[in-house]
Amino acid sequence: MKVTKQISILFCLLPVCLVLLQCPGKSSQNSLESQQALVYLLQNAESNPVKNSCLDFITVESTCISSPDSTIFSCSDSELARIRQEILPEPLQTDEIQIAFFKCWSNCNVTYNTQDARCSDTIKYSNTSVYRQNQKAGTTSHSISWGLCMQQCNEGNSDSENLKDTGATYPGQPF
Repeated sequence: MKVTKQISILFCLLPVCLVLLQCPGKSSQNSLESQQALVYLLQNAESNPVKNSCLDFITVESTCISSPDSTIFSCSDSELARIRQEILPEPLQTDEIQIAFFKCWSNCNVTYNTQDARCSDTIKYSNTSVYRQNQKAGTTSHSISWGLCMQQCNEGNSDSENLKDTGATYPGQPF
């Protein structure tokens, strides 16, 4: 049974692998980062649901970024621990709640990405830092929508990802 599950995960990841390895016009640095991300995805495919939800969050972000931060660092054990320690109250610092926050934040990024023309253009944000600064700026309708969405998530008031009525909050920004 376990072999069948691993084979199904491999087939689910195969399209991602092909895209990461065969994107035309990538520099050797981007190719190396893609290969590292692929290895990371394959090694962690079923082992850690919190990491997987972090990877989903980072993947949504990376659709708008020319040179995104490496998933290896963005979803490292130490980074996941840092994010978990910010969840309040402390007894709610669980996998389930952390996954719910990542899913909620991902939904906010999807909202932002669908409203920001750069995310559909060939000209994307140069790096993750610039992308996140623009999200937090609050100077465009999409950054305002993103901020309100993040506020709903962080206050635990989002209906979308099983946060409402848990009492969980996230007092800062995850990144």
